[in-house]
Formats: sequence, C-alpha cells, structure tokens
Amino acid sequence: MRPTTNNEVNLSPKLSALKVLVVEDTLTQAMMIQHVLEKQEVQVSIARSGRKALIALQALSPDLILCDVNMPEMSGYELCKKVKQDESKADIPFVLLSTLVESADLIRVIESGADNFIYKTFEGDYFIDRLKTILLSHALKPSEDEATVCLTLFVQEKGERLTISSKRAADLLTSSFEAAVVRNRAGE
Repeated sequence: MRPTTNNEVNLSPKLSALKVLVVEDTLTQAMMIQHVLEKQEVQVSIARSGRKALIALQALSPDLILCDVNMPEMSGYELCKKVKQDESKADIPFVLLSTLVESADLIRVIESGADNFIYKTFEGDYFIDRLKTILLSHALKPSEDEATVCLTLFVQEKGERLTISSKRAADLLTSSFEAAVVRNRAGE
C-alpha cells in the first residue's frame, strides 16, 4: 500500500505486495484463503496451528495476520492475546475469521485484543472488500486523546461492560453489521 500523510487517506488500498500470515487448521480453508489472496497479488504464508504461527512469527514480519477462531490446541483468541503481548508484534493488524456472530463472540474478540474480525465466507467480493476496509481503518491510527466508550453487551440476559476506543468500537460494530448482512443473504 502507498504510504499516506496524516491528512491524506488512500480510499482504495491495494493489497498487492502485502505480506499476510494465514493461521488456519483446515487445509481446504487455508488453500481457499490463499487462493483468494494470491489473486490480489498478496504474499501468503500459512501456519496450520497457533503454535506453528508463533514459530513462524519468529522469522516473519507480516503486514497482517488472518486467523481462524476455532482451532485445536490454541484458539484464535488465545493466539491473538499472545501476539498482542509481544511488543515487537503488537502493532501487526490481527483479524479473526469466524462464522460466530453472537454477543459472547464479540466480547471474546474485544478481550483478545484483535483489531477486527471477518465473517468466514469467500463469496463474491465480501472478503477482499472487508480486508481493504480493515486495512484502511487500521491506517487511520487513533489519536492519543481519542475517546473511549463503555459498551454493555448482553449474553443470556447478563450484561458485560467493556471499555474500548470509540474507533475500535465503530470498526467492530461495522464488522458485526456486515456479518449479519452476509448471513441474512445466505439465509442462515
């Protein structure tokens, strides 16, 4: 992606030359994601588990990490927490891939420190468009004086309060809305 100044925003980020680490335990899914990304000239590395991803990250410096939520040994949430705790890797955008869209899932996304999530579907342009939107949003770094918001999400009639930046809240709510639209179109 072309660097931008503080006042300039590239509204159509290109994915070409982007280096992405895909963490996906299912070979078919990993290959599907790789195919979709390589059509956009993205450089893809694949790790088939959270443990293998941590090993790969010792040698790789990806521009983005895409990670399945449901994996054996270490979930995507757990991997994200470990990556975000490493100061040298904490700024890498970490995006979870999931078919889960319940309030409890959104709470886990927030608690893990993930930058965003994408509903796991590869139909049409949805996946690539979401990636571009997430990368564009990530490029717009929040200011130090950015407001935080307190969200109350309800899970089984019990409210859980979470405090996050207003930008991150907007990003996650947008992702939640778009995931609901995709599910609705698919008749789920």
